[in-house]
Amino acid sequence: MSLDLYLAFVAASAVLILIPGPNVALIVANSVAHGTRFGLLTVAGTALAMEAVGLSMSLGAFLAGVLLAESEYRRELETDLEPFKGLLLGLFFMAVGMGLDLNVLREQPLLVLGLSFFVLFLILPLVTVFAEALRKGVGAALAGLSQPDVWAAARLTLLTTAVATPLNAVFGLAAAWCVTRFDFIGKTLLMALIDLPLSVSPVISGLVWVLLFGASGWFAPWLNATGLQIMFTPVAIVLATIIVTLPYVARELIPLMQQQGSDEELAALTLGARPASR
Repeated sequence: MSLDLYLAFVAASAVLILIPGPNVALIVANSVAHGTRFGLLTVAGTALAMEAVGLSMSLGAFLAGVLLAESEYRRELETDLEPFKGLLLGLFFMAVGMGLDLNVLREQPLLVLGLSFFVLFLILPLVTVFAEALRKGVGAALAGLSQPDVWAAARLTLLTTAVATPLNAVFGLAAAWCVTRFDFIGKTLLMALIDLPLSVSPVISGLVWVLLFGASGWFAPWLNATGLQIMFTPVAIVLATIIVTLPYVARELIPLMQQQGSDEELAALTLGARPASR
């Protein structure tokens, strides 16, 4: 039995159990309201409809769940299905287990390990974020987007991006140019400083700014005398962002400039070009 057929069987079994009928199913169905039966039929019907058009049944069940989260049956579904959560979760893992191909695990263990890492550290957090955002329904999630704090965070993000991106381009290009075009004392130190943010946690980078510009930092007397404040302002956020992201710009440009070489620039110098126009 394929995974989709097994999921359809599970959904149909759950619907049959929850619809009133003779024998033991009647005892269970007496505690389940019409709204729950309608919800389960909606999920099963949407999943089968998606299967009929060649799409995933899981996608259909997810879409039906999102729609039901906004319906009048939401509270009723949560209450009536609470006793069956363990059973449904077990059936879900059984369905996943039946769909696994152990031959792939034996023949390509590295591929399976890489995909597992990808799902665990990328897909699962994204699913968790969207699940929590839609936990109270799509309407509540959209209403949350209109909150002043959300717009303030969006404006701060856009402002930080608008300022940090051109500064990264300028300073990253300058650092890559110095490393690839000139030999000077301290070149190794410059390379180490470029790689330093990649070697430490961003938390450490933030702590450095606190030690420099905080209330008890090295520059605190000068900042207090001039009335300037850097910490806990957009300026501090921009500085922290530049420190963390600048090495990526320089590290992308350094191999490119090394591969291009300096022959064209030397030829331009012989033709009278100035260093600033090379």
